[in-house]
Formats: sequence, structure tokens, C-alpha cells
Amino acid sequence: MEGIKGTAGLRASVAQYFAENASFPNGADLQNIEAGIEGKYYSAGGVALASGVITVNFSAGLLSGEALTLEPTQNAAGNQISGWRCAGLDVSYLPGSCQ
Repeated sequence: MEGIKGTAGLRASVAQYFAENASFPNGADLQNIEAGIEGKYYSAGGVALASGVITVNFSAGLLSGEALTLEPTQNAAGNQISGWRCAGLDVSYLPGSCQ
């Protein structure tokens, strides 16, 4: 799914920020890196970052008007991101890693 693939770099930046600061970043903390992310089904500015949660707002295609959220999950020690929880879309549109 494009929303997952297109945010790979941003997810890595969120994980690095969390590892270095022990807190989740907002867009301004990462110099608004999310503003430049765009894809075939969402445009630049269609991706937002707040408290570590990434939201992809789709503006074209079958999911136009829908939003995918990617929420970081922490390991048991609470000192690193161990995965991402996906929400906001029907499960049939999510890749296996999100279901």
C-alpha cells in the first residue's frame, strides 16, 4: 500500500527521534519533513505528524477522502519503537503487516 511505503523514511525518522529524545516528535521537531512526502494517491501536505502518529490523507483513487493512521508501538522496556499500529481504513485495504 502506497501510504505505508511512502512513509517509510518518516517512520524511520520518528523512530530515530524517539530513540534520541525518549519522546515522540511533531512535524516541527523533524523540520516538517512530512510536508514534502507525496504519492500517487495523496499529495504533498496530505501527510501529517503529531505526537509520533503519522496520518496519510488520501486525495485520489478508491480511498479518496479516507485517512490512514500509523501509530508507533513501544517495546516492553519503552525505550524504542517496536512496530506500527495501522488504523482508519477497512482491514481489506491494509497490508498484512497492519492486520
